[in-house]
Amino acid sequence: MEYPQLGVALSHRNPSWPLLIVTALLAFCALCIQRLLRILYSPLRHIPPAHPSAPFSSLWINYVRHQFHENHTLLDAHRRLGDVIRLGPNEISVNSVDNGLRTVYAGGFEKPDWYPNLFTNYDGVEIMFSTMASGPHSARKRMMTNVYAKSYLQSSPVMNLVAKNVIYGRLLPLLQVKERMGAGANIRLIAESVTMDIVTGYLLGYRSGSNFLRNPDEARWWLTRYQSRKAHTFWPQEMPKLTNTLARCGIRLSPKWVSAANHDLEAWCLRRCDDAETILAQSEKIPTGDTSTAPDHPVVYAQLRTQLEKESLNPGALKLSGASQRLQIASEMLDHLSAGHETSGITLTFLFYELSIRPCLQSRLRAELQTLNPPISLPASASSAPDLPSAKSIDSLPLLHAVVMETLRRHPAIPGPQPRVTPKGKRLQDNKIGPYAGIPAGVRISANAYCLHHNPDVFPNPDSWIPERWLNPFVHPHLASDIYFYRPEGKKSFETQDQETEFLKDMHRWFWAFGSGGRMCIGSNLAMLQMKAIVASVVSCFRTELISLDERRVEESVYELSFVEIGDLKARHKGLNQTVLGFMIDKELKLTFENQHAWSSNHIAINTNEPVKAPQLGQQDTYTAQPLAESVNMRFKRWDEDEPVSEPLTEAELSSDGEA
Repeated sequence: MEYPQLGVALSHRNPSWPLLIVTALLAFCALCIQRLLRILYSPLRHIPPAHPSAPFSSLWINYVRHQFHENHTLLDAHRRLGDVIRLGPNEISVNSVDNGLRTVYAGGFEKPDWYPNLFTNYDGVEIMFSTMASGPHSARKRMMTNVYAKSYLQSSPVMNLVAKNVIYGRLLPLLQVKERMGAGANIRLIAESVTMDIVTGYLLGYRSGSNFLRNPDEARWWLTRYQSRKAHTFWPQEMPKLTNTLARCGIRLSPKWVSAANHDLEAWCLRRCDDAETILAQSEKIPTGDTSTAPDHPVVYAQLRTQLEKESLNPGALKLSGASQRLQIASEMLDHLSAGHETSGITLTFLFYELSIRPCLQSRLRAELQTLNPPISLPASASSAPDLPSAKSIDSLPLLHAVVMETLRRHPAIPGPQPRVTPKGKRLQDNKIGPYAGIPAGVRISANAYCLHHNPDVFPNPDSWIPERWLNPFVHPHLASDIYFYRPEGKKSFETQDQETEFLKDMHRWFWAFGSGGRMCIGSNLAMLQMKAIVASVVSCFRTELISLDERRVEESVYELSFVEIGDLKARHKGLNQTVLGFMIDKELKLTFENQHAWSSNHIAINTNEPVKAPQLGQQDTYTAQPLAESVNMRFKRWDEDEPVSEPLTEAELSSDGEA
């Protein structure tokens, strides 16, 4: 009796299953049709796609980014398809100034969550750079913009004393030792060390800042941790939802040591900020007129602290506790010192590399530097060192300026895209990018310095490093090159000075090493000042020769530039090992130092007012040992008294890619 009842029950259920399946198929088809119609009638449909799949999916561009091929790929696409290209269903790339840079970066387009997904410190404390809305960004920028102004920096006694102490007391003596020993030097390590020492000296005070030039173990500890994380930025930055979802399920897309490295760097910075706070408190007891501690004044730290305290007094302002303000300042300082040392260090590495394969250009640059008053020379001791020439006089040297500018153009330290989002609240037809109107709100749009700097109409022979392109031959005829062609149609100059002036203005409009608009790099003036001072000091005293890197390739990755040996580059893309800016990382990404010593902070006080203990040399941590790669090895030699200073360029001084 029970079996027939069961059969009846089943017979009532069976007819519903086909109906459910048909309904599901119809719903799926409807979604597919809706998706197809959105693609076919998308406001972006007229923009040429960089890849056939771009209108349908972001898979292609994400794969390109994951493989660190974005800059070369975008440059090739722009050359084929024009100034505006489509990278995905909701993403475009621009490569023009008018209706491009001006519209996006000076037109109020906000930053997407691409920035705070990665650029935060101390468990989510935002910084000025990662602030999405322009209002809070502008408010924070106004707090510090005056101490980064060019006129302020050039006349700052703290900046002058910090630069003098680092250059005469650390950099030149180190190079002098290298020269006497006849030993090669890892120029990347030296460049990042000297820029860190100068930047932290200005931000936090000379005594609170780093001393990487004299403490190479600490430099390797810091730089290795800092650089090693770069291979793991893709997932949290480009796919944050997937990354967070998997993390909640216990699946990590980046190894645990990345978080540990971040924690170590944060603790290091926090300790130095606490040192700056102590010095500020002590400075209140120093008699007026005593300048003995002038270089120890933490200029940027003190400025931000003062402005945050003033802001807290405004009606309705958020009142920060002492611990919260401590982390706000430390987070900002960590961002400034990270960006300030790295970008300048990358630029100086390429600059000295380019000079090292052009000995006659080195001689011409040294001849220009000899006109400085006082000239820069090796002191008998740090205590007997003369003052550096004024920052204004160094800044005014035309060939030095051209060398720095051309390095920033050919090898921008941040060559990758700087994304923005098309704004809401505008009429659809008002959102116009290039010739394409009706761009909807919420579209990710970006430009990048690498593509902008390779426009052959603005920078003829763009793959070659040609400093003379930045000089007006009517103003500086003695500095013009007899070999390179750096004006359109194979010309060395235009017929009139007015034509030259207009062309140079156009070059500066397309120059984007520091960005543009309200979000332009706040530290651009500091970067130029310190780079020029370092180059002037080194070239005045030494000539450089390249020892290694005969077989080389320069890999322009998404957000940085790396010197990568050809063999290591191939191995990296096979997942075997990788070289990141000269720092070797093995398959398990375990890092160590050549002397088996590690710096680590064994006590990290982030959410309290308890000070962080200083790192102790020789202390064990989670990393294992492997030496830093000497990927850009140079030799420093004293200038001979009869060194030629005005020889014309020769065939040997052609660019490294063999183009004139």
